[in-house]
Amino acid sequence: AGGALRVQLDAIQFGGALWSFAFLIPFFPFWSLTTPLRLFVHFVVSVCIYDTLLSYVMLAHAALLADLTLDSRERVRCNMYSSTMGAVGSNSVFLAQLWWHRATMRPFKWLCLALALIAYAGFQFTAEYCSYAANKQLDDGSGGR
Repeated sequence: AGGALRVQLDAIQFGGALWSFAFLIPFFPFWSLTTPLRLFVHFVVSVCIYDTLLSYVMLAHAALLADLTLDSRERVRCNMYSSTMGAVGSNSVFLAQLWWHRATMRPFKWLCLALALIAYAGFQFTAEYCSYAANKQLDDGSGGR
């Protein structure tokens, strides 16, 4: 894969792994949240890390399509897969409601951990598959940049 494409795929692969980890930070604090100040600091740090990685990965994801292929049919197909997986992933919100219990957070934390691992695997798969597809197109001379 080419220079700009490699940077975007690395952002998705490695930034996505960090983003998956950042998703867990609010639910697994590094220290005891016994005081309001500690709770506040933990919340602000969690949100900042998550939002920074969200922006980093999503900007790379948005720019990926332009560098991946020049064929409009292939772009439409990629957008369809992206939208379909986004719709499937958004169903995790409904699943989370089933696992949420005010009395104990343990089942919800396990669900969050499972979702983070699934997201991590998805980012790894996306980066590897897009890299493979881009290299294949370059080898075939059938598109890409």
